Amino acid sequence: MFGNIVNNKRLRELVEEGEIQIQPFDSNLLDTIHYPLYPENVFEVGARDRSGRCIPKLIHNVQMGKIFKVPANAYVTVEVRELVVIPKRFVAQFAIPFYMIENGLNLSAGRMESPFGQDNQRLVFGVKNFLDKENFIEFDKPIAYIYFIDLTALECLDVPLTEEERRKFNTWKKRYGIASDDGPFYE
Repeated sequence: MFGNIVNNKRLRELVEEGEIQIQPFDSNLLDTIHYPLYPENVFEVGARDRSGRCIPKLIHNVQMGKIFKVPANAYVTVEVRELVVIPKRFVAQFAIPFYMIENGLNLSAGRMESPFGQDNQRLVFGVKNFLDKENFIEFDKPIAYIYFIDLTALECLDVPLTEEERRKFNTWKKRYGIASDDGPFYE
């Protein structure tokens, strides 16, 4: 076995004990092994700075309305409302809600491990509209489900970030902070 999937009872305990942080957290939303994550901000992808790096541009958030119209064949990134922080002995993975599959939306997601979230970073997913017509992201429906794998019983090697990974991570944090600010001047 490569780790144990955390069920709903254990996840509630881990959140109550402060080992795993999900803020805001509502135990009534727990399913058998996963917890829903809701959209907060939508970013346009594609604008680039002088060095060629992609700069996300905030184009919609929950305060602007509960529905975001995704243009035909468009790709956007979506930042979630919940802050998620996990300790080293856990990893998290994500699942796409079935309604998105039925509606022609695809979710780009990976996995999450410590130290992500410890500096208040928010999870961001890619969403692609595969339809040749406008589609919708609804802010009262989950954009993804998160589930956790407990690696406690396994011997794991530490995997520190390389300097390059740390630099990219810090750059990413700064860019998303700038993108979510509505100020007129950026450096």
